[in-house]
Amino acid sequence: ERNVAPGQVLAYAQSDTPVNLFLIADLSTMWVVADVYEPDVPRLRRGQPMTVTLRCCPSESYEGSVSYISDTVDKETRTVKVRAVVPNRGRALKAEMFVNVSIATGTARVLTLPQDAVHRDGNTTFVLVARGPQARERRTVRLGADLGDRVEVLSGVGPEDRVVGRGSILLKSTTK
Repeated sequence: ERNVAPGQVLAYAQSDTPVNLFLIADLSTMWVVADVYEPDVPRLRRGQPMTVTLRCCPSESYEGSVSYISDTVDKETRTVKVRAVVPNRGRALKAEMFVNVSIATGTARVLTLPQDAVHRDGNTTFVLVARGPQARERRTVRLGADLGDRVEVLSGVGPEDRVVGRGSILLKSTTK
């Protein structure tokens, strides 16, 4: 960044407000700062891998690792700032650019269902469980992490249950 023009005459104490004439930065590595929701913070550790993808080119990814986790929660957003140092190969990452971030927090075996198998009625979240060829039972469930096209199920159904997936919206009103 340059805040002075070629040929411009400068004098000491020319301005009441100090001005940096030049800002020089090494852009071969970038800091990527992410806002992480408060419930996810306990699973974060320094050194964890972070994958960064550009919104314009989701097929390209950049790998870094978590170098800093803030000690404070933003009172408005209920998020914590997390920073990673990411090598900027090809100089594709730009300052102030928006990116998508994924932080590997470990693996866990969890029960998940397709999003289209989960229904809401007021404050109740439920799925339809098959009970024979024509019978279906409406079962209240408690959900966990949103995993894109799938969602984690914390309680209400087990791995032995046959949950109606695609098309279950059509059966929703016929099941109590």
